[in-house]
Amino acid sequence: MGGTRVLGRVLFVVVAVGTFFADRLTKVLVEDRLRLGEQVRVLGDALTFRHLRNSGIAFGLFSDAGSLVVAGTLLVGVLLFVFMMRVEPGDLITICGGGCITGGALGNLVDRVQHGYVTDFLHLPRWPTFNVADVAITIGVVLVLLAQLLAVLAEGREARALQAGTPAEEER
Repeated sequence: MGGTRVLGRVLFVVVAVGTFFADRLTKVLVEDRLRLGEQVRVLGDALTFRHLRNSGIAFGLFSDAGSLVVAGTLLVGVLLFVFMMRVEPGDLITICGGGCITGGALGNLVDRVQHGYVTDFLHLPRWPTFNVADVAITIGVVLVLLAQLLAVLAEGREARALQAGTPAEEER
């Protein structure tokens, strides 16, 4: 069990740090190579790099909130930390999801503290401009929700198997 716990924590750190650095690197490249407001088509109209600054949270909401956004991000970070300490060591889907959320949140938090805004640059048609951190946070939330759904389904299988008097593995 100790090896699984260590593997889970190492995986969490690797995903979080990898996500953080991917976000930082892409933002530095955009800031270095594109003027503010400049657009470059990457995949025709399907994907455009557009250098923007976002002082709010997702999709530009609460753009005038400033330090309240930073405080909210820190609070969510503390809650995520507490949640992740309770995750089973073998729950690799939740661990990877938590790493994505953490790395993305830290990437955007560094921007907010350092500049007062985040650099957004990924633009899809009919969608607000976003960045790698936003993608990672979204993927992380989906992974955590998926892991929770799978756990609920497994508990249901086990409960039905107990009622029927057979082990859960035989039901599959």
